[in-house]
Amino acid sequence: MNGRFRTLQMMMGTQEDTHQVFRSGFDVQFLGYHLHEAGFVEYQRVPQLFLFHDDSTRKVSDTYVSLNVIAQKSVTSRGGA
Repeated sequence: MNGRFRTLQMMMGTQEDTHQVFRSGFDVQFLGYHLHEAGFVEYQRVPQLFLFHDDSTRKVSDTYVSLNVIAQKSVTSRGGA
């Protein structure tokens, strides 16, 4: 299979069933913009989250396919304090 096509399938799903259809894609800058708009004050891209076993650590060459981010929301935007 063509390498570019396989990368696209990893990013957007194979479209073969309802669990393999992804309708949006983000890079870190685009996601950061939306996180900021939602009240998050800090975010950091991380290689993996260690929450469960999935394909989020998969790489193509030296680039991660998934965008794993840890974000911190401000106290005031949480409705507290």
